[in-house]
Amino acid sequence: MKPLQLTMSGFGPYAEITEIDFERIGKQGLFLITGDTGAGKTTIFDAITFALYGEASGEVRDPAMFRSKYAKEDVPTYVKLTFLYKGKKYSVKRNPEYLRKKERGEGYTSQKAEAELIYPDDRPPVTKTKEVTKAVTDLLGLDYSQFTQIAMIAQGDFQKLLLAGTAQRSEIFRKIFRTGIYRDLQIKLREAEKSCWKEYDRMKSSMIQYLDGVLLTENFEHAEEFEALKGVKYQGQAERALEILALMIENTEETLKRILTEAEQIRLKTEKENQLLGRAEQETVLRKNLEDNKRLLMEANHREAEIADAMKRADWWKEEVRELEKLLRREEEQMLLLTNYYALQKHYEQDKKVLDRLKTSQSVVEESVLTKQREQERLKEVPVLLAKCAAELTGLEQERGQLNRFAAQLKRIKQMAEDTRTARERYRNAVAVRDKARINYQDKEQLFFDAQAGILAERLEEGKPCPVCGSVDHPLPAVIPEYVPDEKSLKEEKDKLNRLEGEVGRTSSDALNQRNQLEDSVRMLQEELQEFFAEDSAPVFEKGSSLEEKELWADEWREVLNHRWNGMKDLRDEYSLKLKQLKEEEKLLKKISEEIPRLMEKLSHTREEGRKKEMALSVTEGQLKEMIQKFERTINLEDEGILREKIRKDTQKKKELETKIEQAFHNQQKWMREKEALSGAVRTLEEQLADCSNLVPEEIRQRKNELEQKERELTSASRHLFALQKTNKSIYDNVKQRQQELNLVERRYVWMKNLADTVGGTLTGKQKVELETYIQMAFLDRILRRANLRLLTMSGGQYELKRQEEGGNKREKAGLELDVVDHYNGTIRSVKTLSGGESFKASLSLALGLSDEIQALAGGIQLDAMFIDEGFGSLDDESLSQAMKALNSLADGDRMVGIISHVAELKEKIENKIIVTKSRNLEQIGSKVSVVTV
Repeated sequence: MKPLQLTMSGFGPYAEITEIDFERIGKQGLFLITGDTGAGKTTIFDAITFALYGEASGEVRDPAMFRSKYAKEDVPTYVKLTFLYKGKKYSVKRNPEYLRKKERGEGYTSQKAEAELIYPDDRPPVTKTKEVTKAVTDLLGLDYSQFTQIAMIAQGDFQKLLLAGTAQRSEIFRKIFRTGIYRDLQIKLREAEKSCWKEYDRMKSSMIQYLDGVLLTENFEHAEEFEALKGVKYQGQAERALEILALMIENTEETLKRILTEAEQIRLKTEKENQLLGRAEQETVLRKNLEDNKRLLMEANHREAEIADAMKRADWWKEEVRELEKLLRREEEQMLLLTNYYALQKHYEQDKKVLDRLKTSQSVVEESVLTKQREQERLKEVPVLLAKCAAELTGLEQERGQLNRFAAQLKRIKQMAEDTRTARERYRNAVAVRDKARINYQDKEQLFFDAQAGILAERLEEGKPCPVCGSVDHPLPAVIPEYVPDEKSLKEEKDKLNRLEGEVGRTSSDALNQRNQLEDSVRMLQEELQEFFAEDSAPVFEKGSSLEEKELWADEWREVLNHRWNGMKDLRDEYSLKLKQLKEEEKLLKKISEEIPRLMEKLSHTREEGRKKEMALSVTEGQLKEMIQKFERTINLEDEGILREKIRKDTQKKKELETKIEQAFHNQQKWMREKEALSGAVRTLEEQLADCSNLVPEEIRQRKNELEQKERELTSASRHLFALQKTNKSIYDNVKQRQQELNLVERRYVWMKNLADTVGGTLTGKQKVELETYIQMAFLDRILRRANLRLLTMSGGQYELKRQEEGGNKREKAGLELDVVDHYNGTIRSVKTLSGGESFKASLSLALGLSDEIQALAGGIQLDAMFIDEGFGSLDDESLSQAMKALNSLADGDRMVGIISHVAELKEKIENKIIVTKSRNLEQIGSKVSVVTV
């Protein structure tokens, strides 16, 4: 980025519009910014930085204070910068927020902050302050902080960076190199360490809480010891508490096994008694079932004759059903023939109705065709009438345009008449002023000549000749007037008279030209109007007519034009309506022409359909006659209802007989299955009872109840022990698991603490170097390598900057401290021991090294200008020469380097200068800028 032109208006000490043309300085090399103290040298840096980023070049100045206190109320505050970047010109303009005078009314209003970036190509400009700042950052590849460290080394930043301790330098590097992420990592690791400690403490409390829930069994030998451990919160005795708990769990397990074994034996005895009881109860049920089945079998044998009679009646019903089936088939054949007849008759009647509709439709279509053809003949003249009407309307439109032009010409003629009257009035006024000035001049000229004569008269003596007339007698000598104009005043009056004479000639010429133009325009318009209104008589005026006559003529013709225009307007409306009607009829003609072929086609189709329907009716009529002949041999047409009722009754009777037959067969099958099942059941029950013994259910039930009571007692005891065992075992497993987890958490806490102490630089006995500082140390080493290239040049090879390997105090933050190596005596000492001039050279070298490093990290950044705001006053002649050599190396290639300084030697050494001066006179208050080049 290289500045080309800078414009400041009402900005800082620059009260008016101030422009700096950097192109006059040249494309490269050193230039000096010098001038009065407080005149606004640093403000030039502020203006460039403000135009690009909306901020000042230093942290002390606030953009809200940029409004010049010397600027007039009507002078706006803004900065405009035109700069070159990668061979293309860009322009950025920005103004801060400030109070300005209202454009209307009294008081002040707030002018909002605005900005605009203009590209060298066709891209639209970027507006709004934030968007412009972002666009500049994207274009240059540098934000505000990086730009001020690379291109603008502000006043006071030299010493601050050189003499800062590790903590202060870390803050500076954090902003420049964005190393805050490593500090965030340190904080997160320290938080993770605290979290691990809380987890470790929580797990210890949880393990104690679990042990407090142990349930002791009765008569356990270590119960008192466990209670004692519980009283001291198991401090240091958690392992012993777990051993006692394990012994109790083992003891309870053995007792539980013994109880469960005894309960199982009793359960087996109870199960045997249950089986005996079941057998006894089953024998009772079998005997009762045998008696019931024998009784039912006897009843079934008694129903055998009834079943046989029902089956005989079913055979009779089957024969009757067969006769009904034959009768129904004959009746259904007759019904089918009758149904077909009625369907054919209905179809015949429908076809006849369709044929009648087709004949009616045919008549309607024929009439419609004739109507459309007559309408078509009537409308054939419409296109001719339409063309004629359109032509007449076009002529009217042309005539209307001509009238509009005449009206415009009349309006111009009236204005020209007004201008001619005004020119004539100016001429008259100029003549009056000229005449008055001529009289005034002649009066003064006469007074001047009279004064000259009076002066000569004072010198006349009687007897001596007059130098004018030669007479020796002087009876009436001239007297000097009281007021005598001097020669200069007389000359001014003469010049004024000459100017007024010229004004009279000019106004006379203007009036004549205006009049000639008016007469030419009137004559041309009159000729055109008379040609247009050939049948009318137009008023004519002579060439010398007055302006009033011309205006009267124009008003008369305006009335004629208005009358003609109104008539044309009515006629145009009439033709427009007629044209619209003709267009509608033309559309109708087109529609009718399209409909006639469709109607003809529809008529043909209707005729063909009628012919087909007539043929179909003839066939159907023959079929009906044939079917009537069949009916005469079988059934009358009037017996359809009787036949349908007979079919219904015969069908119903057939269904009823079939149901009775099916029911009789079903009853027979059911009786046979029932009899067979009862016979089998009797045989099976007799076989089962043959092997039974005489068991007493009451005795078996008594023994079973006693065994169940004892089983319940053992089950209750086992459940109690099982619940106790489950609780204690769960506690044992949880405590055992948490003890293992506690060991893991403890190891993780120790590991996390060591990591946090390492990253945070708090390891005991080690140097306090944090992770962020370690990263910054790498940046500092690269900066020092770049800075030492310039410091060795400035110091004649004597000094070299070096980072301290170890801090002096391990309790304080370290790692970014600086030492200086003195190659003349081989010593290493703190940079704080350098003298003023040596400190300045080291500071400048460090600042330039930082600028080089940031630019190298940015990658692809092209900065062709650098500004250094420092006095150089602490350097001797040799050091100043060495510093100039280093700065000249910065300006190699195509780079510009601007320096602010009051040092006289620099003014002599640097030829190109920007000189800033104060102005405190009554006419102007503020600063000015001038560019001096060779």
